[in-house]
Amino acid sequence: MSVMLLIPSYEPQEKVFLFVQQLEKETGTQILIVDDGSGVRYQKIFQKLSVLPSVTVLSYPVNKGKGAALKIGFQKIMSDYPDVDGVVTADSDGQHSIDDIKRMIAAVESVQTHTLILGTRSFNKKKTPFKSYWGNRISAIFFYFATGLKCEDTQTGLRAMKHQLLPELLTIEGERFEYEMNVLLQSKERKIQLEQLPIETIYESNNEHSHFRAIQDSYLIYKPLIRYISSALFSFLIDMTVFLLLLFLLGNSEDIVVPATIIARVISGVVNYLLARAWVFEDKSRVQTTLWKYGLLFLGQMFLSSIGVQLLLKFLPIAFISKLLVDSLLFGVSFIIQNRIVFQKWKVME
Repeated sequence: MSVMLLIPSYEPQEKVFLFVQQLEKETGTQILIVDDGSGVRYQKIFQKLSVLPSVTVLSYPVNKGKGAALKIGFQKIMSDYPDVDGVVTADSDGQHSIDDIKRMIAAVESVQTHTLILGTRSFNKKKTPFKSYWGNRISAIFFYFATGLKCEDTQTGLRAMKHQLLPELLTIEGERFEYEMNVLLQSKERKIQLEQLPIETIYESNNEHSHFRAIQDSYLIYKPLIRYISSALFSFLIDMTVFLLLLFLLGNSEDIVVPATIIARVISGVVNYLLARAWVFEDKSRVQTTLWKYGLLFLGQMFLSSIGVQLLLKFLPIAFISKLLVDSLLFGVSFIIQNRIVFQKWKVME
């Protein structure tokens, strides 16, 4: 079986040459290195790499991001290497051992065409850099909430797939680090089977050469969750503003509180639906396909909130705190239901 290694690289260190040289020697596979706009300063390294017999270097002048580099590599393999049966992607920053890459090459030979193999690391809190440890933990939790699947390492760049899967991967959105997460998030929708192969956890020089941008790239990865929280807070402000305004205009009597609560909740619910559909989950289906589902969720959430607060008041007789606890729980449940059922940003396959 013919397997090709695809290595996206941006501003590589000098040691990458020795790594690729040894990789070529021990695997005997063709290697495609995508220079993701590293610039003139790094061309000597890529020129040295291109001299290696089994290495091809593909360069372009402007940095596009890791996701774009992977897609450009996939396109190159599809057009110029049609006889390649499998592809293994690896990072160029020294986080993957040659032995693990060889295991991925062997593993891809026996998998189905619609399977993606993930080289998953285990993260020891004491041995893993702070940013890397918590970044992976948070993304794993987010991935579970979004899909219901457990993945130990959603950030891994060591992946393997059959050649037939490449056209599917090219249609998934994302140009930077969010692309690899998007592939996982859409795996069930696209019926891509995920298999996890444990690999060694390596962080050289405390991962100081990583090009991951903490704020920008984190936002791209967690964009739906961040937007969901933002829209929920905005809807809450709408709810409270309308509620207080009605009490101010109509009087603060017991007869007014209940209808004011309902009116405020309905108005904030409409705002939240519009934001969730257009901004959070970017759902492009017809309104009719999501409005009734959101309506049922809205009514159910309002019912459970009122019942939950009443029950909790028996043990915690502070209305504000009781409502805060109940609605916080429903907040998380609502995100899961909206994501998996109402808007189906990433559909879950039975």
